[in-house]
Amino acid sequence: MLPDAFFIASGHGHYQATRATEGPWDANSMHGGPPAALLATLATARAIELSPSLRLARLSVDFMGGLPLTDLEVTVTVPRPGRRVALVEATLSADDRSVAVARAWFINSDSAGKQHPVDLASPEVAAAEVPALVTPPPLPASQPQRFFVGHKGFGYGDANEWRFTSGGFDQTGPAGVWSRMHIPLIAGEPLTGLGRLLVLADAANGISGELPWGKWVFIPPGMTLTMLREPVGEWIHLAARTTLGTDGVGLCHGQLSDETGPVAIVSQPLLVART
Repeated sequence: MLPDAFFIASGHGHYQATRATEGPWDANSMHGGPPAALLATLATARAIELSPSLRLARLSVDFMGGLPLTDLEVTVTVPRPGRRVALVEATLSADDRSVAVARAWFINSDSAGKQHPVDLASPEVAAAEVPALVTPPPLPASQPQRFFVGHKGFGYGDANEWRFTSGGFDQTGPAGVWSRMHIPLIAGEPLTGLGRLLVLADAANGISGELPWGKWVFIPPGMTLTMLREPVGEWIHLAARTTLGTDGVGLCHGQLSDETGPVAIVSQPLLVART
């Protein structure tokens, strides 16, 4: 049975991580997605206090080491307040040690005077060397839930439903997947589009690994998400590709979408090493 949520709030900025946060690399460590979503959610709540029309535009999360599956404390500060642009920082700590730090830039969504700068319905996209963000493929029918070769499952993987449009956890190379959460981010609180997006974003390297699971690790020490808008609906699509360097460094990048179109891009630096 799944836990009630990824995190259970215990008051005064403390959150208990549940088994739903468990990552594939270590049974006692969290996947980066749920803590990134927790930090983004709490940073956004603080930004809205500054101005209700501030909207998350970029989130960078640095993982300061392993993410222990334990009681956690979140502190939120505002290094750069503002009504048009603001920077909010959220820190996740365990046993008085910082384990993840998120820096979130917010932009006032009313800056254009409620006038759309472009016709969002126009199908015309100018040709360029950098390709335009693309519309995701249709949501496929339900699929058997398969993970890495030789891996029966893990908390984070089981807490989400996965419907691949290309590739798969058990395949190497670029991949695309629709995913939805089975449980809330925080017990007793409603799911938000932002939470759904961030829980999935850090899975980019996991779905698009270029090396065989069990023989290599490809772990991101951080993640950067740049958002166009908050997604709607329960399903999020992630398309990702990993590019390996000639040494122990890799790069993963991807696009996140909902059923109406693109919503964000994500990038991750990768530590690539033999197990």
